[in-house]
Amino acid sequence: MSRVLLGMLAVLVIAVAMWTSLQQVDTADRAAAEDTADAPRYYIKNAAWTMLGPSGTPEYRMRAELAEYFDDQSARLSQLQVDDLAGEQVWTISAPSGYAPPHQRRMLLNGPITANGQWADGQQFQLDTDHMWIDTLRRELYTDAEVLLTSALRRIQARGLRADWRGDSLQLLDQVSVRYETR
Repeated sequence: MSRVLLGMLAVLVIAVAMWTSLQQVDTADRAAAEDTADAPRYYIKNAAWTMLGPSGTPEYRMRAELAEYFDDQSARLSQLQVDDLAGEQVWTISAPSGYAPPHQRRMLLNGPITANGQWADGQQFQLDTDHMWIDTLRRELYTDAEVLLTSALRRIQARGLRADWRGDSLQLLDQVSVRYETR
């Protein structure tokens, strides 16, 4: 009887050892496959491009130190510079990185982000935030993060911002604090 138990115990130990080694191989294979899936399909260094609208006029210009395109049709960009939104010279935006989700016409810029714009009176301002979306379908910039707008006469802090590309509309969404400077 003890030989039978000893034999069964030996078979059980061998089965557990085989199952454990197969699990390790499977885990290693899945990790290798995931690494391959995360690799870009192609990349472009020092990329510069202009998106043209239906009438052939520039919608925006972008430059990136590195642009990576993935199988799922997403893209990652590094050291990004955006200007001439809607063919206007209202906004100039720079960000260390950007991400375009698959099958969408918008891009998330990750900061620190610096954008230069101008008020309706023509005065220049600088906008700083942690992240911002550029939506090419709605032709908008927006964020839910804290923003700081500074210019010669104003310092504005808020949580969230929505602005159109042409500079006709800039809406601060929440917790707005404005300080005017005197000359």
